[in-house]
Amino acid sequence: MTAPPFTAEQIRDATPAGKRIRFRNKAADTPVKFTEIRFVAVDKENATFERHTLDAEGKSASMDGTSTESWASLRDHAAFPAEYTTQSLSEVNVPFGSFPALHYLVEDPEKDSETRYWFSRQHPGPPLKVEVLSRGKRVFLMEMLPQP
Repeated sequence: MTAPPFTAEQIRDATPAGKRIRFRNKAADTPVKFTEIRFVAVDKENATFERHTLDAEGKSASMDGTSTESWASLRDHAAFPAEYTTQSLSEVNVPFGSFPALHYLVEDPEKDSETRYWFSRQHPGPPLKVEVLSRGKRVFLMEMLPQP
C-alpha cells in the first residue's frame, strides 16, 4: 500500500468538533449533488461525524447517517495499492482556489478505469478533488467547496 498523504495526528489536529466539509459531486448522467460532513465529536482516538445531503442553497435536505471512525481509519482511506498507484506533485484547482497538491493516480486494469485524487498539504483530511475515469471517460467528479 502507498503511504497516505497525512498522519492520523495531522488529520486529528486539523479537525475540531464542529468542522464542516462540503463537496460537490457529479456522477455521469445524474444531477449535481451537494454533501456535507459535520464532525460532531472528536477525541484523541476517534471522530464522530454526520453526513448530510444539501439543497442548492446549502441547507441540509437530509441527514444520511452518523459514523464513528478512528483517526487511523480515516488516514487509511488514502492508502492505495502500490502496484497500481503513481504519485506526483501537481496543482489542484477547486472552487475556493488553487493549491499545490499530492496527486495519486490509481489504476484498475480489470475495470479499465482510473481514479485521481488531489490532496493539499494545507488541508489535512479528505482529498480536495477526486475524478474517476472509465475507459477514458469521466464518470464521477467530487470537489471540495468553500467551507461555511
